Amino acid sequence: PGTSTLEQLEKRHICRVLQEVNYNKSKASELLGIDRVTLYRKAQRYGINLRGGQIASEGGQKEGRARGNSLPR
Repeated sequence: PGTSTLEQLEKRHICRVLQEVNYNKSKASELLGIDRVTLYRKAQRYGINLRGGQIASEGGQKEGRARGNSLPR
């Protein structure tokens, strides 16, 4: 109940960093120390909306426009 999984902690950290850099994916990936493609994959996995706005609930279900994320081409 009071504990978080590593995935939950990672998701929250990614969300905080994205908000801090106003959803600039290049800056966020640099601060997180990961490649942009990795950021896109993690966002897709965790249901994080990379355009700002709503994020997925703790249960992992997507809300808002979170389904619109796609990997860069």
